Amino acid sequence: MKKNIHIEKMSVKGVQNLIDRAYREGSEMQFVRELYKNSIEAGATQIEFGPEWQGVEKQGVYRFMVADNGKGMNASEMETFLNTFGSGGKPVGGAHENYGIGAKTSTLPWNYKGVVVLSWTENDPVGSMLWLCKNPSTGEYGAKIIQTDDGEYNTVVSPYNDKEFGINWGKIKPSWLQISGTIVICLGNTGKENTFIEKGRGESFSLQGISAYLNKRIWEIPENVEIFVQELRSKKKEKMPKSIEEASRSSLFNKGKKDNRWNRRRVKGAKQHLIFPGHKKGEMGATGKITAKDGTELKWYLWKGERPNIHSNAHEKGYIAALYDNELYDVKTHHSSFS
Repeated sequence: MKKNIHIEKMSVKGVQNLIDRAYREGSEMQFVRELYKNSIEAGATQIEFGPEWQGVEKQGVYRFMVADNGKGMNASEMETFLNTFGSGGKPVGGAHENYGIGAKTSTLPWNYKGVVVLSWTENDPVGSMLWLCKNPSTGEYGAKIIQTDDGEYNTVVSPYNDKEFGINWGKIKPSWLQISGTIVICLGNTGKENTFIEKGRGESFSLQGISAYLNKRIWEIPENVEIFVQELRSKKKEKMPKSIEEASRSSLFNKGKKDNRWNRRRVKGAKQHLIFPGHKKGEMGATGKITAKDGTELKWYLWKGERPNIHSNAHEKGYIAALYDNELYDVKTHHSSFS
């Protein structure tokens, strides 16, 4: 007969070291993948990356924001999933799992001031808000305790009007996010960085980098999902749109004037840019599949004629990659890889 074994649960200290290490071992754009993955797993049919426009209009700061119309989270779920390391609604374990830590480890180390998450559900149209940040005294990451209008202090609150950051969190939803969904905003290390253009530690990335990254990483965008990136055309402040209205004006409005519009680019995935149906000067010449002895499938595609001018928005020329769970890994583009 087995004896009962009493075990005291192991506690974890110094979580900030685990988060910082995981961040260093990830890629520069890992946060884009993690936030995309979270939106897909929440059942979103629309995902949009862009600046947070209230901050642009009131403070001239271009903060990174991603919004989706997934199922959203209520107050209890936000506290459990977001303020617990290793709790993303799924177990931490299997090699194929998303671990529940990806969005935190890929954003917090360059957003000491905070990563703000707002979410709405069908049963909570007012929404809930949680603010993750780094404690400047202890170096630990965690949820910011916010004083509500009634004088109480909580980590999860209703969205409110924040004068310091020039944002009314309750009015941040885009018009297409009508019932449920989630928004994530990166405030940088001081709250003044243009995190849609560069990371809080000064690590810059291309304005076209988000759509290009997803087009090179995600093999196929699910059939019922639309993903858009609000690409700014210049990193120069004087050439950037000062409001979403200015960014989305028609080309007729800008005739003879300074053109500060965006490119609202739709992400189509790597496969769509590979086969590129309907191209006038070329087409997919042949494709096939070989199954190796260990069961691995080798899929190949050969193009005939001129390739479309994809440029840096996706893989323009030949490449070899490992395809796993609808994502491309270990991409090789040098011709020596094909021999």
